[in-house]
Amino acid sequence: MLTGPAGSDLFYSESNMKVLLQSIKEANEGKLTAHELIEV
Repeated sequence: MLTGPAGSDLFYSESNMKVLLQSIKEANEGKLTAHELIEV
C-alpha cells in the first residue's frame, strides 16, 4: 500500500477525494460511458 509522508493512505488524500466526489456526481447525473473489458 502506498502511504504519504505522515503514513496516511493516499486513497484518502484531499486531491483524490475531490476526484472521487466529482466522479460520483457525474455518475449520479447519468454521465457514464460503457466500455468493453480489455483482457491483458
